Amino acid sequence: MERSEDPERLADELEGDSDEMDKRSGELEDKISDAREDWDRKRKAPGIPGAPPPDDDA
Repeated sequence: MERSEDPERLADELEGDSDEMDKRSGELEDKISDAREDWDRKRKAPGIPGAPPPDDDA
């Protein structure tokens, strides 16, 4: 993306980029949290093969 040479316009563009990164970061945090919770549930379920029980943590 080509950046504006006007300082105010550039500041607006960069602020918009920052807002988008914040939004994506929050979405990624949610996905990581969901995956961690799912893994923890699977580790506690004895019928899930390959999921070591929580007491195996090092």
